Amino acid sequence: MDDYSDTHTETFTLLFQECDNTGLAIVTPLVNQEYQVYAASKSWTFDDYSQTPACGYDFTYTAEIYTGTGTNDPLPSFISIDSATKTFSVQSNLPADSKVYDVVLTATINDTPLSSDSTQRFLLDVKLDCPGD
Repeated sequence: MDDYSDTHTETFTLLFQECDNTGLAIVTPLVNQEYQVYAASKSWTFDDYSQTPACGYDFTYTAEIYTGTGTNDPLPSFISIDSATKTFSVQSNLPADSKVYDVVLTATINDTPLSSDSTQRFLLDVKLDCPGD
């Protein structure tokens, strides 16, 4: 007779828990930037935000122009953001683009059970300082 013919039943509870991100924090604040119209393209990077707890979720970054009206405007075409590389770029040959832009960067974690995001702002001063002016 073999010992494998008996059946034994156990009742147990299996609990699956998802990491519940409760917040984002800015690690390194963005600094204001300057760009000269007609100059070569300028790029700068920014750091990932930190997560509490450290769930390891991926961030999605978006940027807009702050208007103060409750609805922000899209970035003008000569300013871009690459969310994957955390890089802003600016390049313009149009004098009409020269002004100060109030840029809002938003980090969002889309995988979390609760939507959490964090924003920060910086100024991008696009200057038109031609030699001899």
